[in-house]
Amino acid sequence: MNTTVSQSQIGFNPYFFNGKQIQNIYFYDNTGIVAKCRWFNDGGSNNDFKEFDLPTENIKRKNKVDYSKDVFFYIKNDERHSEGINLHIPINTIPHKFLGKQLNFETKTEKNFYDVLEIELSSVKRCHRLNDLQKIEYYYDEKKLNTITIKYKYSTELKPYGDKLKDLQEKIQNALKVDHFSKYDIERLIDAKILSV
Repeated sequence: MNTTVSQSQIGFNPYFFNGKQIQNIYFYDNTGIVAKCRWFNDGGSNNDFKEFDLPTENIKRKNKVDYSKDVFFYIKNDERHSEGINLHIPINTIPHKFLGKQLNFETKTEKNFYDVLEIELSSVKRCHRLNDLQKIEYYYDEKKLNTITIKYKYSTELKPYGDKLKDLQEKIQNALKVDHFSKYDIERLIDAKILSV
C-alpha cells in the first residue's frame, strides 16, 4: 500500500498532507538529513509534480526527530509563525542515486555548486506540448514511475580574483571602520578605474 501526497490546487506549489502544508521534505539515513527540498521541480523553480506516492501505509506524526529507524514521519515545522509540517522520508526506502557536486554557475569572482540526488517515485508530472495554434499548453501525464532530480546543499568557492576582492573588502572595512562594504561596490570602483586589484 502507498500513501499519496499532493498539491491542494494546481498552480500552488506546496504539497499537503492531512490538511497541513508541507514546508520541507527531508531525506534521511541513520546519520541524519542527507538532502532536502520544498517540492519537486524539473529544472525550474515551480512544482512540476502534482502528486507522488510514498511506499508506506503509514506516515507517523512525531513530536521530535529520530533517525534511528527507517520510518516515514512528519513533525510540526519549528519556523516562527508556521502552521506547516516537515515530512521526513528514509532515503533507503526509495530508489535513489547521489550524483555528487555539480556546477550551478560561474562568475569572474566565484563558482556556485549544488549537490544532486535522483530519486524514483510513482508520481504525476506536469508536461507541455504545442497545440494546433503552436502555443504551449500544459497537461498532467498519467501516474507512473518518474525520476526526480533534487538539487540541494548549495555552496560557493571563491576564484583567485574573488579572494583578492575579499582581501580588499576587509581592508576597506577596517580603514573606514564599517561592518560591511559591498564587494559589488568594490567591483564597480574597479570597473571605473578608481581602485585596482
